[in-house]
This record gives sequence, C-alpha cells and structure tokens, in this order.
Amino acid sequence: MSFCFIRTYENHNCLQIEFKYTKNHIEIDLLSIRDLKESLETTFKRIALNLRKRFENLSIDETDINLLDKENQIVSLETKNIDAWKESYTFRIKDQEFKVVLNLPSVKKLNLTKVLIAGMPAFVKCEFEGDDLTQKIIEQKSIFKWYLSNAVYEPVDLIEQESDKKTKKLSINMETITWSLIDQGVSKQMIYLNESCENRLIKVECYPKDGQREGIAVETVSVSPVLKQIDKDKLPMTQRHMQTKNLLDSNSIRVVTYNVLANCYSDTSLAKTDLYPYCPLEYLDFKYRKILLINEIKNYNADIIFLQECETEFLEGDLRIAMPDYTSKSKVKGERTKEGEAILFRSDRFKFIESFDIGLSQELQINPIFSRLWENISKDPEKKKIHS
Repeated sequence: MSFCFIRTYENHNCLQIEFKYTKNHIEIDLLSIRDLKESLETTFKRIALNLRKRFENLSIDETDINLLDKENQIVSLETKNIDAWKESYTFRIKDQEFKVVLNLPSVKKLNLTKVLIAGMPAFVKCEFEGDDLTQKIIEQKSIFKWYLSNAVYEPVDLIEQESDKKTKKLSINMETITWSLIDQGVSKQMIYLNESCENRLIKVECYPKDGQREGIAVETVSVSPVLKQIDKDKLPMTQRHMQTKNLLDSNSIRVVTYNVLANCYSDTSLAKTDLYPYCPLEYLDFKYRKILLINEIKNYNADIIFLQECETEFLEGDLRIAMPDYTSKSKVKGERTKEGEAILFRSDRFKFIESFDIGLSQELQINPIFSRLWENISKDPEKKKIHS
C-alpha cells in the first residue's frame, strides 16, 4: 500500500495532503493545502478536480474518493479535516489505497556551518516541521551521522570566497564522492574536526525521529573543504583555556564576560576601512569568526556568561547547539538593532526564576533619576538622536 502524508499547521489553520497517484504507469505527486475546518466533501471535490487537471481523460469526482477509519468504516463527508484525518486511516481513490501517515517527523532545513576549520567545532543547524514542542522532541530523538570525504580537495581561499559575499561552491560531481563515517549519535549536532579532516568535505545525514516513528533522512554537504588547523600557540585563547580546563565545584562560580563584535557592525565598510583596518577581511567575516568564538567561549567552562553585541541568530542558532547545557536569556537593543545583551547559565547549577530588562535609552527619558542628564543630552540634537 502507498502512503498519504498529512501535515497539520494549526497556527495557519490548514493541513497539507500529499500522495502519489498512478494511472497507466504514470506516477504523479499530488499536493493540496486545505482549511482545517473545511469538510471532507469539499476537500475531496478539490482533489478530484486536481486529478482531472493532471490526468487527461480521467473520469473522477468526489464520490470516487473515501476516507476509511481503522474498522474500515467510511468517515462521514461532513467531518471537518481537523477531525477526519487520523494515523493509519485509509485514503482511497477508486481502486488505489493509501495509508494515512499523520505528521511524520520531517526535516525542514539542514545546514552545515559554511566555514569549517580543523581542530574547531563543526555543527549543523536543523529545523523540523511542527510546533516548538514537536521540534524540540524530534531534535532530541533524531540521529545525526557525520561523514568525511575520502578524497582531498584544493584549499579554499577565504578572500576569494568572500569577495562577492557568496560562498564559493566546488565544481564537483557529488555522486562520485565516497564517504567514511566518522561520528554518529542521537541529537549529535556538533563534533570536533581533527587534523585528518583538512581539505576534505563533510557530509551530515539527519534521521528525524519522534520516539516511535522515523521520517525520511535528509543530508547536507559542506560547500567547501575543511580549512587547515590553526596553530593554537598563536591563539590568545589557548593560554586562557589552560586555566579553565575543568568545571568548578559547587563551592565556586566562574563568570565570563565577552564582547562578540556583532556581525551587523563588523560587516560594514566603516569597520573594514576605519575601525579594524589592521584585520584581514577574511578573518573579520563572521562565518569565520563565529567558529573561533564558540570554541573560545565554550572552553572557558563558565557557570555564567555575559555576552555583549550578541545577535539573536548567533545565540539561538549557534550557541544553543554548541552549548546545550546552558539556559540563555537575551535582550536586543531596539527594533532597528539586531544585537543586544545575553546571559547564559549552566542549567545543572542554576534555576531560572524570573527576569526583567530595561532599555537604557528609554530609561534615560522616563526615569526621574536621569532627568537632569537627559535634559543636558537633549540640548545637543545629535546626541539626543543617538540616545532616542
């Protein structure tokens, strides 16, 4: 029996119906988006219409389509979509039957970090179908497999790679690449790349699971080979990490504060020509910097971390994967600014109770304590504009 995949999107009040229909040895994918509150009768009319459009001379209408429950009883055509479609029901179109699969674990997006460096962490960002709770469950249950290409490729020049703001893609026939499995595990979205990974490609497969079911595996391949390992003696963090090799015991707390230098500031002409002219452009690029940032921050083994100029994407999309043992809270500076302050703390040592935040610009204007200061600032239009 074939399958009919149903996915509900309650936030958008709709569901997606997907199946493959065959006629005269021709198989066509059919996909239909319908309202959750729509009746089966109306939905079947639309499906029949779509089938007639796709197959010439196909005689079919809504009376040729049925949905059967587990007892093989026909579900009433008056039933709304939200109540009609159930796991393991049978969707029937004339003599073709499809087993209903409801909200199968599914990967929506899978992306490797664009810059990979030997000796540094590599991680994959994964977005699953479903609400926040469903995504979290699948993320915790899914299996990730990491592969290394057997072939070695030419190193990528980072300056050339970033010259037009596009990551350079290799002209390689992916079907000819052979791979060796180097790591795997449940929820293993991050690994450390050793020296043997230099100038090789990385592939990651994700097998989405929700505990009982496994969805269709999805893979992603790095867009460029792994860069050569950096001489750690040249990294300032190396000496500092010598002092923070282990977590502290319960009698002590290690606190780290770090200014990230947000991408929205470093990726500007002002930053490249005036603020940091001494820094090579390829090293100022955030795709390169963030790998080193994660490695440095993670290996301080801190109990509490304060980050300044931290963008939401870096916190939620990168640090969350690299540092799953931490709880994070953040506040961006304003609607026009993507960066702000963030706090991370070890979940096994601290319990989140409550939080509040303030915007300094707003406080200057409304808090009586700062009334004289704001009065003086307001005398200068330029300064007032900066703090408004």
